[in-house]
Amino acid sequence: MPKRSKHGTLRILLAACAIMAFSFTHTVNAAHANIFSDIYSSWERVSELPGEVNALQESYRKRWNN
Repeated sequence: MPKRSKHGTLRILLAACAIMAFSFTHTVNAAHANIFSDIYSSWERVSELPGEVNALQESYRKRWNN
């Protein structure tokens, strides 16, 4: 297999960065309104899990210890 030159690798890296930058700048307008609400709702769900787990453990203990 032939080795790539440093210029070829650099060219591929720059092309990938340009494509990513282009995709981020053009999708930000559509997703900007919902990204923070999505992050907040996800955080809310994660932060509620310990309370739900404790409630399930307590109901399990009450059911099987009686």
